[in-house]
Amino acid sequence: MNKRNGLASNSSSKSGFSLVEVAVALGIAGFALIAILGLLIANVQTSMGAKEETVTADMVQDVLGDLKTQKSFATLQGHLGTSAYTYYFDADGNLLTSNAGAFYMCVTDLRVAVPPPPPAGVPPPWPSNTAKPPLIAVTMTFSWPVSAAHPNQSVLNATLAQF
Repeated sequence: MNKRNGLASNSSSKSGFSLVEVAVALGIAGFALIAILGLLIANVQTSMGAKEETVTADMVQDVLGDLKTQKSFATLQGHLGTSAYTYYFDADGNLLTSNAGAFYMCVTDLRVAVPPPPPAGVPPPWPSNTAKPPLIAVTMTFSWPVSAAHPNQSVLNATLAQF
């Protein structure tokens, strides 16, 4: 009995959250966690894609640098129409001397690149008596991982000029 007003009451007071309040709070928290997890997954995929693109750009630079500096233009012209050069790279895109430990492989295909004709009244930028235009189209086919039965492939094109 309550001595103050003379009514009988339960001395324990009810405090805390109801089941509905807890369910709503858990639903909001779960929705927020799923949204955050989705953003993290998208961020990881974007980061991996950016790393792959950076590694590919470095490998293209290495291949074109090798073709321009290590091989003469006449040598390259002698290999037109062939898959003349194969390059191997590790998982970080570093050029290797053999296929041992290779993750990426690049096969080059060399073709004559025919430049568009110059505008009327403008002489071409190459000698007019040249049998072949001094441009070589390079198709680079990158495959990874090298050891896979069905590797991923990326094909990139570039043009080398003799100057």
